[in-house]
Amino acid sequence: MNKRSAFVARIEWLVDFGASVAALIVYAGTLAPTITWAHSGADSGDLITAAWTLGVPHPTGYPLYTILAGLVSHLPLGDPARNINLLSAICAGVTVLLLARAVRGITQDNGEPTVVNHFTAPLLALVFAFAPLFWSQAIIAEVYTLHMLFTVALYTVLFSFTSHRFVLIALILGLGLAHHLTIILFVPGGLVLIDQRPSRKQIVHAAMAFIFPLTVYFYLPIRAMAEPPINWGGVITLERFGWMVSGAAYRPYLLTPSLADVFARLGSTLRLLFEQFGVWGVALGLWGFVQMGMMPTATSRRRLTALLISLSVILVFALVYGSRDSFVYLLPAMAIFILGMGYGVDDLTRRLPMRSVSVALTVALVFFSAYNLTTNWQAMNLSNDRAAVDYAEKIFQAIPKDAVVLTDGDEHLFALWYYCYVVAPSSQVSIVSAELLQYDWYVEQTHRRLPWTSFANPAQNNTFVQRLDQVIETSLATGHSVYSTGKTAWLASYTLEEREGLYWIRNGRR
Repeated sequence: MNKRSAFVARIEWLVDFGASVAALIVYAGTLAPTITWAHSGADSGDLITAAWTLGVPHPTGYPLYTILAGLVSHLPLGDPARNINLLSAICAGVTVLLLARAVRGITQDNGEPTVVNHFTAPLLALVFAFAPLFWSQAIIAEVYTLHMLFTVALYTVLFSFTSHRFVLIALILGLGLAHHLTIILFVPGGLVLIDQRPSRKQIVHAAMAFIFPLTVYFYLPIRAMAEPPINWGGVITLERFGWMVSGAAYRPYLLTPSLADVFARLGSTLRLLFEQFGVWGVALGLWGFVQMGMMPTATSRRRLTALLISLSVILVFALVYGSRDSFVYLLPAMAIFILGMGYGVDDLTRRLPMRSVSVALTVALVFFSAYNLTTNWQAMNLSNDRAAVDYAEKIFQAIPKDAVVLTDGDEHLFALWYYCYVVAPSSQVSIVSAELLQYDWYVEQTHRRLPWTSFANPAQNNTFVQRLDQVIETSLATGHSVYSTGKTAWLASYTLEEREGLYWIRNGRR
């Protein structure tokens, strides 16, 4: 690399880093100050509380995220929840940097870039950064921006020609699997880009790089044995460990949508794509993919094949996975579409070499990144959102200090967990999830935390409603006030009285 090339490379790194910093500043300005229900972020209460108490959050346990978030939560920077929200923003900012590098990587064998092309990558990365789907996850405590960091890093390395590429890919996959299992969806596409057979030494080093990050899964049983307040799965046996890390609790969501639902979801996905990038972006991305396929080089065709395989796998998974927030799994597909847009811009600047056209494209990218920023700001801004923590505070102020509170959904449960174990750790209030009583591990934990409860023969009480009745009856019999966050069908046989947004269970079953 000559001096001029080295200087240009440093400038490119600088402008890419500048885009990352710009995105991070915006995220910091719109960051949720505490736990939130916005942007499908109800899980934030669970994740933050587990991190703060070094517990085990909902499956698959996310050990790498929980350890990182636990460290960040205890930094002397203010509210633990805000610190962890900031972790999401930092991961998102790094993702923006890596995405800019990936855009450069996918076009690097097309010849010497034009002056305008030096600025295409960071501008497209900002278009992605300020698109509503990614922005929404960058400002709350959720697992998706760290997942995106590993996903984009994977393609950044796959598009590079470094001699350590094979080992780096293995390391990124190991880190990704230590966090979110869906990174496995990128293996089929990634294999297409492995065009050289690794040496035996590289295989050994790659195996070590892959396996080492997975050791963080030992965190789950180690912490489960300590019985922290958030202890999903009670991972103290091999069977429970398998249940946790495989996400068995969520398998029923897979393949549940009907054919009509799949087509409806496909339409929603197309609308989501246009919401992120507009007509211009979709057209530019499609143009880039077409031109990638028309290039005479085997490298370009291999990259197109890899990207299309990844897009297809991601799309199919999002369509057949029946959770209400499955659209978030489309985030990697949106990043891949940015790569197509980058190739499209590169092709147009070479096909239309007139300086005025190239400048016009650059101005358009500046405009559309700014457009995404300004039009989405109000909807994304959570800087004043305290609805979830205010709800929990109101509940705790309205009930006796030794009350038992039954919850009827994740939003209520996780918000109350956060308040009970992070905000008011000395509280004697007992929070019980009605739905989790279907699991034996949660019955065991409930009995330890509410020693007056009686589950004499759990095998004969195999529905959570029957187990819920036992909690209510034994709590009332021992003088504890019992409340519910919702007036559900499970409580139809009890006399309820509404109080401050809660339902007081006045006496036993009618």
